Amino acid sequence: MGHGYFPTADSPAANLNTDEQVSQRVRDLKAAGYDGIKLYTMDRDLMAAMMDEAKKQGMRVMHHVGVEETNAWDDIKGGTTSIEHWYGIPDAAIESGRQNFPAGYNYNNEVDRFRYAGRLWREADPAKLDKVLDAMVAANVAWDPTLVIYEASRDLQRAQTNPAFAEYLHPVLEEYFKPNPANHGSYFIGWSSTDETFWKENYRIWMKAVYDFEMKGGVVGTGEDAGFIYQMYGFGLIRELELHQEAGFHPLKVIQHATANGAKILGKEDSLGRIRVGYKADLIVVNGNPLENFKVLSPLGVEEIRDGKAVKTGGIEWTIANGVPYHAPTLASEIKTMVAAARKVRTGSDSDWVLPTSACLPETVRLHLTHATVWLHTLVRNDETRHFPSHS
Repeated sequence: MGHGYFPTADSPAANLNTDEQVSQRVRDLKAAGYDGIKLYTMDRDLMAAMMDEAKKQGMRVMHHVGVEETNAWDDIKGGTTSIEHWYGIPDAAIESGRQNFPAGYNYNNEVDRFRYAGRLWREADPAKLDKVLDAMVAANVAWDPTLVIYEASRDLQRAQTNPAFAEYLHPVLEEYFKPNPANHGSYFIGWSSTDETFWKENYRIWMKAVYDFEMKGGVVGTGEDAGFIYQMYGFGLIRELELHQEAGFHPLKVIQHATANGAKILGKEDSLGRIRVGYKADLIVVNGNPLENFKVLSPLGVEEIRDGKAVKTGGIEWTIANGVPYHAPTLASEIKTMVAAARKVRTGSDSDWVLPTSACLPETVRLHLTHATVWLHTLVRNDETRHFPSHS
């Protein structure tokens, strides 16, 4: 699909069935100016050929492992840059080598897929998992767990009632989020308290594995995979930071995951992820202390009690991208206006409403709108691994 920084290895090129075809695809991507590849759903022999060519071309590879014959051991052997989400890690630690799926399991039925994904970590043998994590560290395979993207599976009501939806959720995405087997990630059809209970256990084991991985010397990144499963860009990342803290990491380590570690995974640690002379001036100015409360990063703000009264505070005041400052509250206001306009058009509540084109807007507003996604999409990260587009 060729998104931005890293194209996917399986798309748009189809029918890659031989080592030479796969290797040529890698060479073509390099020639087209890409720095790396997203790998998804590829047989073991073809993955080995692709990884070998990627090394020769100096290209980084991020791997979304599916329910397939490859797992984390293939990433360890091949030298993958990072594993996205968590598929492939617990699988590599199952005694039998395969999760105990029921006979009627259908991976293409996403109710099945995500229901039984919630029962995967419990099947991983702790001793074998420990060896997998050790080997990932030794092979310099990083881990971008995207804890946030599956959170609806453990608490659907929380996900569906996100207060940010009131003003920031575009109606197109709102429609996409509704349970619908035709939409990826909209699988909450007959989702039960039993499903949520399994997923809560899944999270406990998964979070411990992420924490143990870093304690062993592994590199942990942050990502949100927003646009699916009730997650919006920016808001999802803030929640991702909170979930890293829930996993046991000190807030300072969480910030490191979102900055310096992301830069390292991208191979950009010489220009991103730190406040240093010569590095890109990608910064934020926050009205509050994120180390006390990551929620101060949200445009929704927080309430504090001052002199016995509730006072609204928090929020990012300025986003500085490549040294250019953007006023975050102005961007947030414009995004809310865009969402409100789209809702009017969608509901037909204002037949005379016409969405303005960028040419109709003042130059300063066009500039803010152009960079609105800088605020929504990056917030505290200036290098976060969402540069690697991934699909949950």
